[in-house]
Amino acid sequence: LRRARLEGSGAGAAYSQVSLVEGVELLRFEYGLDNDGDGQIDEIEATPIDAQWGDVVMVRIYLVVRNLEPSPGYTDDRAYPNIAGAAYVVPNDVKGHRRQLYTRTVGLRNVAGRREQQ
Repeated sequence: LRRARLEGSGAGAAYSQVSLVEGVELLRFEYGLDNDGDGQIDEIEATPIDAQWGDVVMVRIYLVVRNLEPSPGYTDDRAYPNIAGAAYVVPNDVKGHRRQLYTRTVGLRNVAGRREQQ
């Protein structure tokens, strides 16, 4: 997980990548949509379009983290077939690292209140 940082000023300014959290290999989201206003999830989308953001009532977070150092003799050949609707393949150069997939589902509050004001 990285961000860009602007270093220097004027003509010599350049961006560099800075790690926010070491070991985070992948971060993806899925969104639960309530299309009919009944408070129940009707559809799950990895990339809602503009008009759907008001219908989001749930966010599912997927996080793949790995050890910073490889484990001697270990090769991660596991398949990650469905992380937020897409497969994830471990890059060959880091298959020697142990990793863990974490998920968390978060319900969003006060959705009905926002809809009543529209």
